[in-house]
Amino acid sequence: MLAAVMIVAASSLPADAQLPSSGFPVKNRKFEMLVTDYGYADLALDRRKGFKGREYLSGEWAAAVHYTGGMNPTGPKWFQPQWFFPDWVSNSDFKIQKGFNIADPFIPTNMSGFNVYSSIITNRDLRVTFLYDTIDFGTNATQQLALGLSAKSAGGIGSSLPAQRYAFRQRYEIQNLTSGTLSDVRFYQLLHALEAGNAVYDDRDYGGGMSQYRYRVVQQGKSYGFDSRTMETVEHTDTIGVSFNMMPSGYEVGYYGLKGVDSHSIGKPSAGVHLSVENDTFSSADSCNPTNAWVSGAMRFSLGSLAPNAKASITALFGIHTTYEVKYPPLNLEVRTPKMSNGQLQIDFRDTTQNPLVGYLLRKSTELGALPHKQWEPLPLPYFINVPSPGWRRFQVPVSAMESKAFYWIEPQVIND
Repeated sequence: MLAAVMIVAASSLPADAQLPSSGFPVKNRKFEMLVTDYGYADLALDRRKGFKGREYLSGEWAAAVHYTGGMNPTGPKWFQPQWFFPDWVSNSDFKIQKGFNIADPFIPTNMSGFNVYSSIITNRDLRVTFLYDTIDFGTNATQQLALGLSAKSAGGIGSSLPAQRYAFRQRYEIQNLTSGTLSDVRFYQLLHALEAGNAVYDDRDYGGGMSQYRYRVVQQGKSYGFDSRTMETVEHTDTIGVSFNMMPSGYEVGYYGLKGVDSHSIGKPSAGVHLSVENDTFSSADSCNPTNAWVSGAMRFSLGSLAPNAKASITALFGIHTTYEVKYPPLNLEVRTPKMSNGQLQIDFRDTTQNPLVGYLLRKSTELGALPHKQWEPLPLPYFINVPSPGWRRFQVPVSAMESKAFYWIEPQVIND
């Protein structure tokens, strides 16, 4: 029987990343991209005060290559072998030659003062060198990277948003390692944002900084989160995009899995633009706004032929425009004194603000203050609604006779689709 029980009702929490991810941070003051040695990212994280650790991408930043000659791959090969969230294994045959690190220890930063990193991968025919850094466009919106919002086929002058101050830059250098010519070299870039609801391909020149990067896939969506400074629930509107300064030979925006059919945790999505990359069958669809699917988009670029030891390069820019609006006041959790019933601890609580966008997770520790609360054990327990009375919720926790004390943390969590 528990001799000591304490309930901690969380009322002020920092935002945290989805989960520990394989990736190295390329940071600026507003966001960071977590990239692998293969030039892939599943996470782009907010670094603004109040929203640190919130995810922008939570999807895929991934590239592939196709060529004729050498070992003659049957189709495009992804660089990244293991994809995350959803987890699946790709057709990649690349291995790491040089892990992620500072590109040049003697000149570690770029003209904006940010570190420049690199990594290298190879297969039997190619060496691919990645360079990663951040560009600072300054605070003048008219000089920032433009994110186009209008489908190419819509015509007219279109519309755009500035990608705000910083952009993540990733350069790909592809080298022929064989003794023969590699022909018809094609490069592919995929972008998928989990919370995005629509996507477009837009190639208009909107001016702004580095306006030659006018060929872009842009995705936009809304999600809810906490402002950890106030615990207000806010609605974020995020616009993210990948831009190139080269006209693609193919493009498509569409799905990355079907809701109700595919999992976004485990398994390769059964439908989507990633399959168009693998099959090299781009539809030229330039707008997607589904109700039953996650969205993604990709572009294909023709890089010509590569003689032995020759190289071709291409550079992608990733930009973000984000705003938020307060939707609910700070949470106020009221917790009743826990009671034992039939070997279970009953924890009754309610949010007096009646915020419908919030669910709850119960965490447990046998030591108070020994570890940060995020390292407390999460209990896979449901909670009952309108128990013991309307507006209240209840956790029922099995109690071990071997435990003399326990501490519980009720952690509010924003619910997104």
